Amino acid sequence: MNDNIEMPKTNKEENIIEESKEMVKKDVKTFKIFFKDVKEYLTSRNTNELGELVWRLVLIALVVIALYVPFQLFRDLGINILISVGINFSDKTLNMYNSIFNIMYSIFGIVLFFVLCKDRFYKIVKNQEEIKQKQN
Repeated sequence: MNDNIEMPKTNKEENIIEESKEMVKKDVKTFKIFFKDVKEYLTSRNTNELGELVWRLVLIALVVIALYVPFQLFRDLGINILISVGINFSDKTLNMYNSIFNIMYSIFGIVLFFVLCKDRFYKIVKNQEEIKQKQN
């Protein structure tokens, strides 16, 4: 038998790939704009406002770090279920399983941190702009 037979891609698969590429491009563009806005904010604010921003970033980082516990519990639950079914792990497969979960948490944590920072940053900037407009 010939195992090298490839199925042609359907239009649906190609559309999904194109949509994914467009979403990634859009996200990269919004993060570039976000970093530009943060740079502008950091260079134009006084120390009190920067201190508040740093404090909020530390709180967001603590929330993301606290989410490590559910990932660990889920990882342990998966191991226990597989062992109870009768699947035994060697050291290599257990290390690979743990690595996969750590990589998933790292990606999740970084994305969550940036999303929360972006949302909080723009809310802070919007509130400060509204306060300045009311004072004028």
